Amino acid sequence: SEGCTDLVDLYCVWGHAQHAAFLRQETVSADLLHATGCPRYDFCAHPWRAALPSPAVEPGYVLINTNFPTVNPRFSNGSTQEEDAMVQAGFSREFARQFVSDARQAYCAVLDTSIRLARNFPEIQFVLRPHPFEDIRSYDRLAELPNAAVIQDGTSIEWINGARLLLHQNCSTAIEATMLNVEPLSMEWFNTPALRLDAATSVSRAAGSEADLIDLLRLALDEKLPAIDAATVEARRQIIGDLYTAVDGASSSRVADAVLDTIAAARRASCAIPPTIATSSAR
Repeated sequence: SEGCTDLVDLYCVWGHAQHAAFLRQETVSADLLHATGCPRYDFCAHPWRAALPSPAVEPGYVLINTNFPTVNPRFSNGSTQEEDAMVQAGFSREFARQFVSDARQAYCAVLDTSIRLARNFPEIQFVLRPHPFEDIRSYDRLAELPNAAVIQDGTSIEWINGARLLLHQNCSTAIEATMLNVEPLSMEWFNTPALRLDAATSVSRAAGSEADLIDLLRLALDEKLPAIDAATVEARRQIIGDLYTAVDGASSSRVADAVLDTIAAARRASCAIPPTIATSSAR
């Protein structure tokens, strides 16, 4: 609406669903729009996966990723500011308040569950990685345990790469885990409609209670997890295609090809235009 798209010669989007949405909205003309995937996720495929940095913890840990910046903010003064930010972004005040209320309960439940898991499995190393916009200090109770660490450094991909399992609730890193063949387990017994991220839930094995989560964790540690059902297999395939095009290590090549083709087309077009000769007359 601001006319900015007139300045665009090439628009690369991550996934097929975004590509289709931009075509429907006529965001830019179809010839400028390309679904390339995101080069960042090339590191989820071989051989680039081997180039990921090694985490600061010995590989084989159970990773817990949290996603509660609205109720555990690192950069704002509290949940009221976060609620106002949601309203400014277009959410209703009622939904924003419900989201913050539900997130506060879920944050407490994840922290308490993590502490109990670490105590129930003293031989297993647990690593909790807060969202980059969360206050890491709020997880000090977990960090005090000898087999638990709370770390906010590095990328989600490198930490998932070193994990044997991912525990989460409504964290999009569950999709990254499936890309890296690390099984994501979702804590669903205190999830709510306001909090639920369908994509993250769909690609995960759901734990309906803490007892279910403990059973799944035991099976995973013994390498006895049953095969995922057909619906989850299809959900993973569909979501990765919709959001990321493909996890084949070639997104950076697709972007580079699109950029080079755009440059070449512009050069051909400029050569085809006759030069403009400016003349002036003097008296």
